[in-house]
Amino acid sequence: MTGQQIDKDSADEIARYVSVWARLLTVLRGYSPEEAQQWAEPFVRDHLELTLHEPPAYWVAPAMVPPEFRATLSSQELEQLHSDVQFAIDQGDSAWDLSSDAELVQVRERVNAVLDSHRLQSPSEVVPPPTRRTAI
Repeated sequence: MTGQQIDKDSADEIARYVSVWARLLTVLRGYSPEEAQQWAEPFVRDHLELTLHEPPAYWVAPAMVPPEFRATLSSQELEQLHSDVQFAIDQGDSAWDLSSDAELVQVRERVNAVLDSHRLQSPSEVVPPPTRRTAI
């Protein structure tokens, strides 16, 4: 998967990352297994050492945000949303072992709750108060 020389422990670790990412992307975002693999490839190929310094949820959280919603947020709001989604994913008892459908349902519920709360808080979705016209 990568041209870098890696030891067995790193190879096992990255395989776990890819497994977690694949489960999240296929179940929560509807990616095909091939699309999930393509999504993971740059992290494995180009950024392996950096990737292993953060938990899997850190890297996949931005992909959990639908593109149409992402476009409505400021960069600061988007950064906060990514952080909140990461926390929602990592909050479970088995963030590294998402083989259980029950755990994935809980993750989906937490992520959707975060997305819903940000939709309600997004300034772009708040209707501004009417402006008052003054008579001249």
